[in-house]
Amino acid sequence: MRSKTWLPSLIVACMALIVSLYQSRRHEASRAELENLREEVRRLDELVRNQPKVPPREDGRAVAEAVAYLEQQAALREARMQALAGAGASSDAGARQQDTQAPPPQPTYAQAQANVLSAYELELPDDAWSGNAERRLGELVRGRLPGGSRLNVLECRATMCQVEVSHADQKAHGPFLMDGFMGWPGSLFVASERQEHGELVVTIIASREGTDPPTGMR
Repeated sequence: MRSKTWLPSLIVACMALIVSLYQSRRHEASRAELENLREEVRRLDELVRNQPKVPPREDGRAVAEAVAYLEQQAALREARMQALAGAGASSDAGARQQDTQAPPPQPTYAQAQANVLSAYELELPDDAWSGNAERRLGELVRGRLPGGSRLNVLECRATMCQVEVSHADQKAHGPFLMDGFMGWPGSLFVASERQEHGELVVTIIASREGTDPPTGMR
């Protein structure tokens, strides 16, 4: 029966350790962590009760080993909690930084026009598409040109066609833009307007179906 004389001391030491850990970390540890520690004590108590009898001289070593084990578990839990807290702080800081970053300014319409014309100049023809697109677009535009207007340029590349039209009557530009490309499957973008010899010269980019001109605008 002498082997059981150290059992109360072990339980008292473990409970004292739990209380100390809880009081020192009550602002950091959760109830779940405390409950886990209590479960460790109950499990340890059960293991101790099932141990074979040992001489009284080993009582001190058993208590020390039990206390060391609980301290190790508490240290591991604290490290996990600090790691989680650090990850949460980093995430919050990143979110705050994203919130404070202003979105890049939108290009003006003149800048968008320049972007599209530059992209067109760099684009190469697509032999499988460009020729057919030029023929189809030419039939549409020439068939709907207003009186006093003429087609100056019609050229298609990989995804864009450039159509330049001169209007002697400047008021003809709006109706032609609405009706002159009827049946074209892609989008239209007015890339340039200028006055030349008393006429309004307009450059229109007709995009390939399923594409949009690279204006840089969102």
